[in-house]
Amino acid sequence: MTPFDVVSTRLYNQPVDPKTGAGQLYRGIPDCMIKIFRTEGILGFYKGFGASFLRLGPHTS
Repeated sequence: MTPFDVVSTRLYNQPVDPKTGAGQLYRGIPDCMIKIFRTEGILGFYKGFGASFLRLGPHTS
């Protein structure tokens, strides 16, 4: 779930153009995924994995 969490968090937190209401950094989910992959590589999708694991790991095991 971490890759989807990263993409959704970036979409929610991007600045919005006040005139059009559109996001200023990403045009949608595919655009966000492509930009993350190009700038940060595959590991960019797993930012925050350690914190998620520490939070959910003890609960699931």
